[in-house]
Amino acid sequence: MINLLSPEYKQELLKEKQFKIVVILIIVTISFLISLALVLFSVEIYTASQLDAEKNFLEYSQREMELFKIEELENKIILTNEEISKLDTFYAQQSSAIEILEKISQVVPQGIYFRNIALNTASEEGYKFVLAINGFSPDRQSLLDLEKNLENNRDFFKTFNFPSSIWTKSEDIEFSLILKI
Repeated sequence: MINLLSPEYKQELLKEKQFKIVVILIIVTISFLISLALVLFSVEIYTASQLDAEKNFLEYSQREMELFKIEELENKIILTNEEISKLDTFYAQQSSAIEILEKISQVVPQGIYFRNIALNTASEEGYKFVLAINGFSPDRQSLLDLEKNLENNRDFFKTFNFPSSIWTKSEDIEFSLILKI
């Protein structure tokens, strides 16, 4: 094919062709940059939403951990309160035991000695303690005085039992006594 165009016109066509290529390259580059910007923007939005989700999950986990710690602390408080209650009951019984021993020492007449004293909690309703005593009395009169003193303190010593066999001796009497308090 024969080209009958003038060299100036050919030059002009070549420049026009180059201009179109440059315009196309600029449009493609701008489109690429716009696409890249949109992709980066969508990535930024995605990472921001993921970051928010992770922050929310972290806050939820921290709140859950705090609630767990609070529950654990409440359980420790409950256990400590139970222990304190047990100790309080124990010490309340201890003071009662001391009170019983003080009271029994007040009613014992001169000359009577106790060899064994056993203090137990009572299994019968209406009584708090059972006091079992083994002792020695030099004579029957001291034993009668002990019985009289126990009778005078019926509000504290509810019931007491002297075995009948101890009244047969007049001196050096080994006796046993059970008091219900």
